[in-house]
Amino acid sequence: MTSATLDTPAAIHNLSQMNGPMIRLLRTESLGGNAGRVKLGGRYYSCAAAHGYADPRSGRIVAFGNVQDVPPEIRKGNAEFILKVAFGGLRFFRIVQLFANDGPDGRQLSLDAREVLEESVQRWNEAPERGTTPC
Repeated sequence: MTSATLDTPAAIHNLSQMNGPMIRLLRTESLGGNAGRVKLGGRYYSCAAAHGYADPRSGRIVAFGNVQDVPPEIRKGNAEFILKVAFGGLRFFRIVQLFANDGPDGRQLSLDAREVLEESVQRWNEAPERGTTPC
């Protein structure tokens, strides 16, 4: 993927979704580390999971939400994914893993779509407002 790909409408849209609906979803989740912990910079941080759906061909994020809150037509027509997000203090600061549902029950992401999501995650992590790893 070239840097020009990061400026595609799908990638730009994804950053907006990650800064808005994803963060709102994570703030409503239990912050007890329901997605486990991750070691970053020699310290352990709790993680939360953001469940989402993306267009299986373009990688454009369609929705974030728990399965019971996402309309069936969105769940049926799109690829399911989960972002594991580390948090420290009162902020979410790093997406540490992307899980895609590649099983027989869900729509699979194309290679291009997965690449758009991976690059969106990288770009979100590199944004200046993420700052440094909390102490």
